[in-house]
Amino acid sequence: MKDFYMYELSIKNKNWFSAPLPEFIDYIEQCCQLITKKLLPDLQQVLERISSKDTKQEELIENLKKSFSISRFEIEIHFLRERAMILPYIRELDSYHRNGGIKPAVLMNSIDNPISLVEYEHDFVKQTILRNLHNLKSDYQVPEDEIDIFSEIYDQFGQLEEKICEHFKLVSDILIPKAIELEIIINHKR
Repeated sequence: MKDFYMYELSIKNKNWFSAPLPEFIDYIEQCCQLITKKLLPDLQQVLERISSKDTKQEELIENLKKSFSISRFEIEIHFLRERAMILPYIRELDSYHRNGGIKPAVLMNSIDNPISLVEYEHDFVKQTILRNLHNLKSDYQVPEDEIDIFSEIYDQFGQLEEKICEHFKLVSDILIPKAIELEIIINHKR
């Protein structure tokens, strides 16, 4: 994952609206990898490590672990779908548009159908999963003598939430409109 951090630093001020689509999709895939292969497992490890400590907040830790387990599953399924269906299809559309060849088979009748699914999942993750984890954090008062224990968990949750929201924004604001525009151009080519 160190490669991703270096890559992320090098593209910090990148204008993704004007970037070539393949480069942008590469970045989206790397964001997915960072979340599923680094941030989620790291948070799982922190929760496991903290749950083995003697703390007065066993209920909070157990609730965080349960919520995180459900959240992790939903997040991983979302990224799996995105990387298995949406991104390859958009790559094929872009390649066909630039190079010709065999026109890609329309995915689920139109790019709108998988996009609707992706947008629904983005809303679901933001409105349900991230909100639930956020509420769990704020529903409990951590005693002063245990703040250090929980600050690591909360920092990790914050990093995960930030990266997921960034990913969703890039997909919703840039990738999806570009994909729809590309599909329209290709379908109206004569």
